Amino acid sequence: MSMDYRRRLRNPRDHEKNQGPMYRMFNIALSFGISMGVSLFIMIKLGAWLDAHFSIAPYGTFACVMLAIIAGFRSLYREVLRLEKEEDSEEDGEE
Repeated sequence: MSMDYRRRLRNPRDHEKNQGPMYRMFNIALSFGISMGVSLFIMIKLGAWLDAHFSIAPYGTFACVMLAIIAGFRSLYREVLRLEKEEDSEEDGEE
């Protein structure tokens, strides 16, 4: 096993910092898309079950989908804030 690979295993954030900004943006977009798709699928199934179980037709599914969308965008917002904070700390360290 190479030393570079071992270093990445210990702290994956350090390896991410060495990558370019396009890699970081692609990583954020890909993780957002996957997490949004999975959470929407699960929440739609949960909402359909709630609709059938409590006879509340579209309201259970609508509420669950809205929760999934809000949670997904909240996660994206937090990730972008973390990325900006890291970039600011890198700029302060260079000066």
